[in-house]
Amino acid sequence: MVDICRRANVLVLEDNPYGLLRFEGEPLPPLRAANPDDVIYLGSFSKIFAPGLRIGWALVPEHLQRRYYLAAESVTLCPPALNQMLVSAYLRDYDWKGQIETYRGLYAERCRAMLAALKEYMPAGTTWTRPQGGFFVWVSLPEGLDTYPLLHKAIDAGVVFIPGAAFTPSDEPSNKLRLAFSAVPPEAIAEGVRRLAPVLHEAMAAL
Repeated sequence: MVDICRRANVLVLEDNPYGLLRFEGEPLPPLRAANPDDVIYLGSFSKIFAPGLRIGWALVPEHLQRRYYLAAESVTLCPPALNQMLVSAYLRDYDWKGQIETYRGLYAERCRAMLAALKEYMPAGTTWTRPQGGFFVWVSLPEGLDTYPLLHKAIDAGVVFIPGAAFTPSDEPSNKLRLAFSAVPPEAIAEGVRRLAPVLHEAMAAL
């Protein structure tokens, strides 16, 4: 892919905030590793340190660093200095790599809990991804369903998801939804899936 973009003089933007949180399988080498002059690589401390800091970082090809600096400055004229100081102190004074290993174990446990709950409670006809890292599971319902109206019914049942339409560039309905397992313990994950299942079953029965 990078070779094709290089020949077309297209710069590749590799956005990978979850790459360090891979908890199964072999680490995937970033595109930038073999293509430092053709790829801008982005990450975020909001995923590997503290969500509220909202501090990102970039590895930029040397020949673009000045232009990137000016472009970033025009978008975020005064980025939060305190947040950057906190990140700098964290990287300097603490075992951030060890903390990431802790996160990996935590998210692996919670992902397994969600996959087990989906297997137990989801109605026939639904499918889902089996992630090897990150925070989310992507659930697919039968074609013809729109998950956006189901969100209100799910909230009434005491559970929240993100409708698939939020991740598409069009206004078309989506039969997908995203479930997060990162922020809640396994028992709460199982209960959330149990509450969601009847909402989906009812919608599918009405097709």
